Amino acid sequence: MLAGCSHAAPPGPTWPAAEAARFRWAGSLPSPDATERSLASRIFAWILGTEGDPALRLERPFGVAAGGGSVWVSEPDARRVTRFELPDGDAQAVECGWVRPMGLAWSGDSLLVADAGAGVVVRVGPHGCQPLGAGSLVAPVGVAATSSVTFVADAGQRRVLAFDLLGRLRLDFAAEARGVFGAVASGPGGLYAIDLLTFEILRLDATGAPRQRLEEPSVRRGDPSANRPLGRPKGVAVDGAGAVFVTDAEAAEVLVFGPDGRFELTFSGPGVGPGKLAVPAGIAVADGFVFVVDTFRGQLELFEILQGGLP
Repeated sequence: MLAGCSHAAPPGPTWPAAEAARFRWAGSLPSPDATERSLASRIFAWILGTEGDPALRLERPFGVAAGGGSVWVSEPDARRVTRFELPDGDAQAVECGWVRPMGLAWSGDSLLVADAGAGVVVRVGPHGCQPLGAGSLVAPVGVAATSSVTFVADAGQRRVLAFDLLGRLRLDFAAEARGVFGAVASGPGGLYAIDLLTFEILRLDATGAPRQRLEEPSVRRGDPSANRPLGRPKGVAVDGAGAVFVTDAEAAEVLVFGPDGRFELTFSGPGVGPGKLAVPAGIAVADGFVFVVDTFRGQLELFEILQGGLP
């Protein structure tokens, strides 16, 4: 169970210091207890010749999406997408015949899954599993959605493509010659994409051209020893106010940028213990929480956004 989803404040660490805290660690999925039970169940399963519950452990998770009281995690190597109910963390497999599910997005009434192996985006909703972009996509790795448009980052074509509600291709954004688009996210400030070659976070305009590069963290870090450029961005998310959240797999932390693209602060960081990360990847923001997937540890970490999360 996630302590941060209950009414009582959890005892987890906060960032920055407690007196000015803006983010607080709220729990993990699967919980440590569930992981231990899963290990025990696998031992008994080996003895008895039965299988344990695969949903209790995540195998190199990559993408995450949240909304409607649930959070979803993709596991490309395991060909699996898992749904966790909040706040209890009950897990259920989402079955759509996945080949290599990667980026995820919640559109408000359905889940969007970029399946790089199948070359499609799958919409999972009341009408089952509906493929999108067949014939137009090669290796979709990221997906984002607005009320009327689905944006897909296709690493195989170095492009971001936009589809309407009927699945028709409407726009084709060619990336800069040097770049390959990875994760994408949409929000009040527009469409954001990660350039996998230059490690930049780009805000794109209506034609797909870079309109802004988010400010390098080295510009405003208070600690001179930490003054360095963004290391290896893996995931990007945007909240309802336009703040941008980016996971840095090299520094094992989350960076927060204001709606104007200026770097504001980081939270979490490398290490072992509550709220620490090893190799963060996908990230999502919903219902006052930040969800971060840790690929190396096979965990989904949850952080509560405290009142006044950004200046």
